[in-house]
Amino acid sequence: MWRLPSLPSVAGLRVLQSSPERFAGMGIAGQLLHVWHQFAPGQQRDDELYNTLLAAREKLERYVGAIAITASVAPLLGLLGTVSGMIDTFKMMTLFGAGDPQVVSGGISQALITTELGLVVAIPALICHALLNRKVKSYYHQLESIALSLSQQVVNAENTAKEAA
Repeated sequence: MWRLPSLPSVAGLRVLQSSPERFAGMGIAGQLLHVWHQFAPGQQRDDELYNTLLAAREKLERYVGAIAITASVAPLLGLLGTVSGMIDTFKMMTLFGAGDPQVVSGGISQALITTELGLVVAIPALICHALLNRKVKSYYHQLESIALSLSQQVVNAENTAKEAA
């Protein structure tokens, strides 16, 4: 997400429309401008802009789900370690009795370490997911605004030409 090029403003978009060679390194916004130049005004151009937006959304959201899965699974793995540690503790207590604290503390230590590690992984992953998801949505909304602006400029230019005639 941080490597994505910044998006042009509406004023910057007008400058870029007049010089197609300038939007080669603009990423998804450049693709939208390319579609705008390539197709004639009308439904086909709007459909192509929409298809470009859908492809961009898929590309932007590709790995955000993996972070969410990591944030969801890590506490469960920690809980699994907790349960296995407690089972080991009870097995040791059955064999050696509860009088020796070293026997009990080994299993409890294992249980606490796995719980801690699960939370150490889950909490940053959850924060990272929230931040990236917010950035993806913001970037995508800006792309939608660019596509809408491109689509409406055609409509506005046609309406202006009709009013002038």
